[in-house]
Amino acid sequence: MDRHLRALLIEDNPSDARLIKEIFSFASNGEATLEIAQSLTGGLELLENPPDIVLLDLSLPESRGMDTFFRVREKVPNVPIVLLTGLDDEETAIQAIKSGAQDYIVKGKADESLWRSINYAMERKRLLNEREGLIGELDLTLRELKVLADHLQKRNRELEEFAAVAAHDLKSPLQIIVNYLRLLQSRYGELLDARGLEYIDIASTSSKRMAELIDNLLRYSRLDMELPVAQIESGQALSIALKNLEVRIAESGAVVTSDALPEVVCNDTRLSQLFQNLIDNAIKFRGSAPPRVHVSCAKSNGEFCFTVRDNGIGIAPGAAERIFNAFQRLHDKGDYPGTGLGLAICRKIVQKWGGRIWVEPGPESGSVFCFTIPMEDK
Repeated sequence: MDRHLRALLIEDNPSDARLIKEIFSFASNGEATLEIAQSLTGGLELLENPPDIVLLDLSLPESRGMDTFFRVREKVPNVPIVLLTGLDDEETAIQAIKSGAQDYIVKGKADESLWRSINYAMERKRLLNEREGLIGELDLTLRELKVLADHLQKRNRELEEFAAVAAHDLKSPLQIIVNYLRLLQSRYGELLDARGLEYIDIASTSSKRMAELIDNLLRYSRLDMELPVAQIESGQALSIALKNLEVRIAESGAVVTSDALPEVVCNDTRLSQLFQNLIDNAIKFRGSAPPRVHVSCAKSNGEFCFTVRDNGIGIAPGAAERIFNAFQRLHDKGDYPGTGLGLAICRKIVQKWGGRIWVEPGPESGSVFCFTIPMEDK
């Protein structure tokens, strides 16, 4: 944007035009140029290239009074217009200012008023330059961010496709191994000694663990996908999780209870998966007593805070942060099977909707896992 101030004077009287030009030249200190039109028609033509300020005589042969102003303003609605007149008419001046004129100047008193108007126009020009520069920088930044976002989205799609293909390609031969192990045990189990049967059992267990790991890795990679969110019943999401865990709950003798849970805004599938992982974790890391799990929720500081409390073996001091990292295990996998991805998946789900997740010691024993869901603004 040009930093030099451009002004247009529409004045039919040469003597007045000459005087105003001298005042303008002195007031602008050479930082502005003044173009002169001797008629309204000529002025309107020059307004095709809008100036930074218009100095307009209200007494032109082709138009008089406020009608002259309205015709110019219609042409350049966003350009400051200073009205020049030979009459010190307070009523017209008030009408002009109310109608949007920047100033109303009596020609015989033009020195100080015109100086003020020019300074205003120059300051306005400077601010417009700054604004345009900031808009240009912002536009460039937005374009760069869009390019990065598009690139990231493309990379995420490629990673998702790769993970799906890799999972399929890894699980196919793994399933063949499992099937042949079963076949080996069913057909030749009677011919094997205890050690041979133990080897088959170790291979089968390892294969199943590998299949579970592949499933969890695929599930973890898919958490970067954007899934639709809606207002849902969190109690319904919990019910789905409990349905998926029916066998585990029955085998362990676990009892899972809950308070009334609120409506929240998130993805129902991911909330169910979050509940399922936390409750499954509570069942897995149980003590000698049957597992007891209780789910509750409270409002706090503009968010819903959910808690999943259990009576299990608890978390070792100093490990509360580490357990949410991928592949972090606090116990030998022979004692507590798993892939080390369950809580990492929980954290990624919660962070996806802008929440937090942490664990605290239970009031007497066990652990209390807490996570938040931001409350939707009404």
